[in-house]
Amino acid sequence: MSTKNYQIIFLLIWLSACSNNAQQTGKTNSSESPQPTPDHHFTIQAVNTLPITSAHIVDSGFMTCFPNNIVTTENLPVYCKTSAVAYYDNTLIFASDEPITGEQRSAVFTMQYTDHRLHALTYLTNSIFVNTMGYSDFALTPDGHYLIATTSFDRIKENSVEWNNYNSVLMWRTNDPNTVQIISPTTIENVTSSIGLRDKLAYSLGNDEYPNGIPYFKIEGLAVIPGNKLLFGVGEEGINYEDFEPVIKIIAVSYTIEEDTLLLADDFQVVYNHNPSTIAALKYPMALSGLEYDKYHDQLLILTRAVKTIPSDSLETLLWALPIRDLDAVKPASLLMNGDDKPLIFRNKAEDITLLDAYTAFVIHDDEFVLDIPTVDNGHIERYPNQAAYSVINLMADTTYTPLKIK
Repeated sequence: MSTKNYQIIFLLIWLSACSNNAQQTGKTNSSESPQPTPDHHFTIQAVNTLPITSAHIVDSGFMTCFPNNIVTTENLPVYCKTSAVAYYDNTLIFASDEPITGEQRSAVFTMQYTDHRLHALTYLTNSIFVNTMGYSDFALTPDGHYLIATTSFDRIKENSVEWNNYNSVLMWRTNDPNTVQIISPTTIENVTSSIGLRDKLAYSLGNDEYPNGIPYFKIEGLAVIPGNKLLFGVGEEGINYEDFEPVIKIIAVSYTIEEDTLLLADDFQVVYNHNPSTIAALKYPMALSGLEYDKYHDQLLILTRAVKTIPSDSLETLLWALPIRDLDAVKPASLLMNGDDKPLIFRNKAEDITLLDAYTAFVIHDDEFVLDIPTVDNGHIERYPNQAAYSVINLMADTTYTPLKIK
């Protein structure tokens, strides 16, 4: 064999070895990869649809959550502060992050959604739904058989169980709300909650200053993705509810379901941590406010709200798309545009999103105690305390558009 042939063979062997080493190490030259890098991978689904790059608001309105003029035990007005929504079998299920008073009422309720109309309000009055406080998001399992709910996990009271019910994860069969149960239950002084999960979530958010767990955080989103992964979206973290930083983080944990019971593993880990402040179009810091798995496009939809100096002005919300393949590869989300090379902006605070079909989504708003609601055309409309605003959006794929990226 000639010397030239030996050189060619050696070159081929060397190239093969370099390729194998790159695959094993998983190294990339991308400067956009955020930290920390997760040490596990997600199950990526094959889809036949183009990625979503833009969205348009096609309908909006108010829904009535309960009769007008009802009051709390302190004789204060009750507000409908919808923070969670999910869709299944022509049914939208909602939750308010504050109690809705009344013997036959609950902060969790359903409405039928047919012919683009909401009707047939039904409260879920199982004691677990009634006693749980601070709902933040719902998520359907990929097979559609179960609904999971999470609270915000944003408060505990030392030497007291008064706020333990703000720290719970629930699950039930979609066709039978009375199968609801508290996940990872801990009972203290006759109060059952998922309070034991709080330390695991806090520890996963630990940093150099708080290696054993961040003192304060707020869960704002929930999603279930293929491969038996439950995702918690984090919108705030810091010392306490008055001293915190807005964040866009996602914690993943493995799960199994056995005999209608959700069992969580101990592998809680931050798998997404991005700061969009480098995008010039964004005027304010952003905090995660909602999370949804889009099975049609194998992606996450992420809502983020503007955090401004005046709380009542913290209403604007943006929508982002993050394909699971990009979550797996630790790549950034893409900001969805409105078709005019400008970001889609909800003028009132969007709290959660759910898919009605492959290209239509329902967004629920929690405008807190604000009753003068800004509209898309820069107008205003009055909302009553017993109402919640909603939006319906069309999701669109645009093969000619290069989306903005979080740096």
